[in-house]
Amino acid sequence: LRYVERRNIEVSEDFANTKDIGYNNTVDLFHKNALFRERKGVGDIDLVRSKWKKLQALLETQEKPKMTEDELRQMWDDLYEEALKIPNMSHPESPKGPEENAKVMASWDERREGNFLTAEKLVQPWRSLFYPTDVSGERSYAFVGALANLERVILEYVFDRVCVLGFKPVCVPDLVAKEVTEACGVSQRTQKDIQYSLQDEPDVALSGTAEMGISALLRNKVFDEEQLPLRVVAMSRCYRPEVSNSAVETKLYRVHEFTKVEMYVMCTPEQSEAELDYLVQIQKGTFESFGLHCRQLEMPTEELGAPAARKIDIEAWMPGRQIYGEVSSASNCTDYQARRLGSFLPYSLDSF
Repeated sequence: LRYVERRNIEVSEDFANTKDIGYNNTVDLFHKNALFRERKGVGDIDLVRSKWKKLQALLETQEKPKMTEDELRQMWDDLYEEALKIPNMSHPESPKGPEENAKVMASWDERREGNFLTAEKLVQPWRSLFYPTDVSGERSYAFVGALANLERVILEYVFDRVCVLGFKPVCVPDLVAKEVTEACGVSQRTQKDIQYSLQDEPDVALSGTAEMGISALLRNKVFDEEQLPLRVVAMSRCYRPEVSNSAVETKLYRVHEFTKVEMYVMCTPEQSEAELDYLVQIQKGTFESFGLHCRQLEMPTEELGAPAARKIDIEAWMPGRQIYGEVSSASNCTDYQARRLGSFLPYSLDSF
């Protein structure tokens, strides 16, 4: 199945075969039932098959379909909507199962033990940290003076460190069409909100990461293979409605908005594994420069979400909380997002 535009589907010969609707080759490779179970039940291949068979039977009938053009279009839209929910294939290196099955790939610097203060308690004498919950709600915070300067310096240090490596700096909007966030793999699978929506603009969301805004810039473009990989870096505000019931994931650890430096690479399939490794090495070098004890994890299938084929997280030891906490994540989404964004080869990058 290859997606062409919002209202159309180009169907391969395999997909058009009623015995094999195209997904079978992929699904058999990764054991159909296990694939979706491992990805927390994302997508329903049987439902896609059923909708396609109904459409195929209707289109192959010798008589004129007894439905309006709008009804036929709605059937295509329903098929397309379900097909978009099918997750990416998992990388062979990805452990199967939940978060606890993550595999430690490496660790560096010394783990500090002892009676350490949390970051929030450490900076209390600075009088720089405030929690304006009366106006901004739970898990909100404000930096004043020293902490505001510290955050700015750290962000600029990381941003400049990446720019020096040749990444193109961009500034992206915080408001993004949901059509773009869905193309990036954000899908509502439970009653819990996974992104903030605007009350008067239900088709617009607050961006959860600069990845969304960058993807919008690259949407519906065809790239020149010789000019790839395209490496981009952005610094933006990120908005997340997610919450945690953990006693240690409080205060500054799990918040609804924060500023993040995002690295983003558009590349060929042959370059993708090397580019993922390059991103991880940049992240690792950055944390080493801060003298942080970290561990690098190969994340299991249930932590990949729909778009990622492989995800590598880095967690730092937080001595005040006595836990490892995620400080960066890098994913190889293969062509999952590119297909949904309509990004292909070739195209001149001069206009970007």
